[in-house]
Amino acid sequence: MTALHDFSSDELEYFECQYPEDLEHIFALDGPEMPLLIFTGTRDNRHVEEWQKHFALIERRIDFLFCLFFHVLVDQALHSTRRSERFNTWSAFRRNVAQPKLHGVLGTARSNISPFYLLTSAALWRDDETDVDKKLIAYSRLFRRESEAQDIPYDFLVTRAIAGPTQTFANHCRDFVRPYFHNQKPDMKLLGLWGSLLLREFGVTDASQNGV
Repeated sequence: MTALHDFSSDELEYFECQYPEDLEHIFALDGPEMPLLIFTGTRDNRHVEEWQKHFALIERRIDFLFCLFFHVLVDQALHSTRRSERFNTWSAFRRNVAQPKLHGVLGTARSNISPFYLLTSAALWRDDETDVDKKLIAYSRLFRRESEAQDIPYDFLVTRAIAGPTQTFANHCRDFVRPYFHNQKPDMKLLGLWGSLLLREFGVTDASQNGV
């Protein structure tokens, strides 16, 4: 079993140096509210195509999507447990950047939606040269470390607000492939594996899942 904070200098450097810049790059087009379609690779209309071209300028897209996934995951967990007001330093990691807000289309157009859709998007953008499983675990541990460094009760958030949605994703990842992915087919086995890896990282065992 690897150490809890087992991540490479590559992920750490991206997280500390490049991720905030990539986040600002995305915000530059339309602010912190980001439509899910930007990350799906679709070509619906001119506005979506503009988003797509903007996103494609990010070189390390998988790293960005994984960081954004955990960023939104923790942010939503803080708000749903009414703990966000206690941690006003949680803001793009020591930088004055607005919180990313992921929203969807149609009925959920201006509602925050599950960050697990970002994992589906990451599966569509992955390449054969990147060990995406290892990278997902690395960023999971990196965000735990960052949260704990800011005295954010990470294990509490996992128990109260993160484990349940992770279990749902692991068991029903097909539900996170929506029609607006336009028949693109992510690797469902990969998504199921990511769900299992995250459950293990969050310490959700078979015995504890009944209480989630």
